[in-house]
Amino acid sequence: TNTNIERNLQLFVDQYNKIKEKIEKETSFDPVTQATGLLFGSGEVLRVEQSLSRFITSRSTGSGSIQSLEQLGLSLDKEGKMQFDKSKLTRALERSTTDVQTFFTNSENGFSVRAKRLLDSLVGVNNSVLVSRSNALQKQIELSNQRIEGMNVRLDNERNRLLRQFYSMEESISRIRSQSSVITNLQALALSSWQGN
Repeated sequence: TNTNIERNLQLFVDQYNKIKEKIEKETSFDPVTQATGLLFGSGEVLRVEQSLSRFITSRSTGSGSIQSLEQLGLSLDKEGKMQFDKSKLTRALERSTTDVQTFFTNSENGFSVRAKRLLDSLVGVNNSVLVSRSNALQKQIELSNQRIEGMNVRLDNERNRLLRQFYSMEESISRIRSQSSVITNLQALALSSWQGN
């Protein structure tokens, strides 16, 4: 029904704007504090943002008189936030409800099919932008963990070498003390025997 279409479009606008706000927060840079968002400088985020913007503003052919979201009242403002002019949707529905429905449901190039293709390319499980980035980060983590393990092995070996040196020095010092004690006793014995003569 027309009410469902309007409600779903409003939900789409709200969700798109939430994503946009999240992207802005996570890619932010504060020049005063030099603080950055977690994804500041991420090429993948830029690619996702550009792909979404292109998708929202693109035209679709073969779906009747409605060929863009803009004809249904959805547009991006200068900050990239989506706006919804419900009066445009109402006029489009009054002209041809069938064309509006076809725009969303056409099995070859309808909005739903194109949205699924886009989302699969960005966040799908098979070689999407975000999955590829996640895999690359996972490999970096694994390599870093291997380097850490290698460093820990080297540190353990160095620690054991230093402990062996320390124990060896302790044994040497103990032998020197023992020999020193024997020498001192021999000197005392020699002195006492010399004084006795």
